[in-house]
Formats: sequence, structure tokens, C-alpha cells
Amino acid sequence: IVAELDPFASALDLEEHHFRDGREAGMQEGKAAGYAEGRAMGVEQGFRISYEVAFYSGCLSQWHTAGEHGGRLKLNPRVLRHMALLEDLVRSFPWSDAQDPNLHQLVEAMRGRFKTLVTMLGLGDAYGIAHAADESLSF
Repeated sequence: IVAELDPFASALDLEEHHFRDGREAGMQEGKAAGYAEGRAMGVEQGFRISYEVAFYSGCLSQWHTAGEHGGRLKLNPRVLRHMALLEDLVRSFPWSDAQDPNLHQLVEAMRGRFKTLVTMLGLGDAYGIAHAADESLSF
């Protein structure tokens, strides 16, 4: 009714109308960009985690081979037990369920077990893991 009585009402509401349209268009574009960016980040993070788990699997395979054929690795029963625990963690990795709520805890457990094994095998320098005793020393 006001617009019918006031011939300038539509001209005065023009700025607000464009603001509202621009905001709606911006929200739609933002959602689309956020979805694409989130997907790309998810793919990248998924690749990193998969790469890390595959790395642990490959290390275990190499350590078994080096220990079985008289190589330089000495696989005592304690080391073998820790290797079996890491193998169990790698086998239990949910390759087909990226939404698994325990995924990050599982990867953290693998990292800890891997660092323990590297230290036990004396391979800290080869894998860039400093010895705990060396880290505590400061002069």
C-alpha cells in the first residue's frame, strides 16, 4: 500500500534490494567454494594418512626381510612383539571408512609404536627420530 501511495518507494528501496540479492548470491557462491575447498582438503588429508599407513606397512616388510636373511637388524622377541602390534594396527586401519571416529587415535597409536620400534632397532638417525636421551641434554 505504501508503494502505491509513494511513487519513489521502489527507488528508495533499490539499495536494500540489491544488498539482499548480493548477499544471497554471495552465500550461494560461498557454499559452493567452501564445499570444493573442503573436498580438496579432505582428499589431501586422506592421501597423507594413507601414505603414512602404507609407509609403516612397507617398513615392517623391510624389517622382517632384513632380520630374516641375516641382515644387520637383530629382531629379538621383544622387537618382534612390537612389530606384531604395529602390524595389527596397520591391518585394522579402516581403508573403506574415512568417517571412522577412531581413525585419528589409530594413526596416533601407529606413530607411537613406529617410533618405539625405530628406537629399539637403532634406526633413529635413518628415520630422523632423535633419541629421547639426546633431546633432554642441553648445554
